[in-house]
Amino acid sequence: MKVACGRRVEVLHSASTALATFFAIHAKRGQVAMDKIGILPKRIGWCIHDYWKAYLQYNQAKHGLCNAHLLRELTYLVENFRRPGGRHVQAADGNQPGQVSRPSAGTGGLLPRKMTGFQNRYDQIVAEGLLANPPPERTEERARKRGRIKQTPPKNLLDRTERSS
Repeated sequence: MKVACGRRVEVLHSASTALATFFAIHAKRGQVAMDKIGILPKRIGWCIHDYWKAYLQYNQAKHGLCNAHLLRELTYLVENFRRPGGRHVQAADGNQPGQVSRPSAGTGGLLPRKMTGFQNRYDQIVAEGLLANPPPERTEERARKRGRIKQTPPKNLLDRTERSS
């Protein structure tokens, strides 16, 4: 979030656990600011986020894709790329009534009896998505250019979900 501070625009950074949230304001948004704030360089546990590339520079941490961001991207893909598979993932998310236990004292999540079925269905949906969205083929014209071949937004999202699952 950008914050006006006099004539300067600064960025509000936050890091949260189940019990606390830390806020810091810095002139930069990227890794320079995160290094200066000092939380992510020392984090060795899970970091759940939107998979912004700057977060992935902290290799000592484990990274996962935020469910809210995943669902937002799926909605975009279903609406703009006519990918029916996205609807299955939206329906399979862990926030269905009766699927998630009420948090108490910092606990919660999928009920244990539902977890295995959910994980299997998630893996199946990602596998189906990867089959429906293969990587782009390297053409003769593309072989002369440097760098990675541009992928479609559905393929990029599938790659992120496969890494964070």
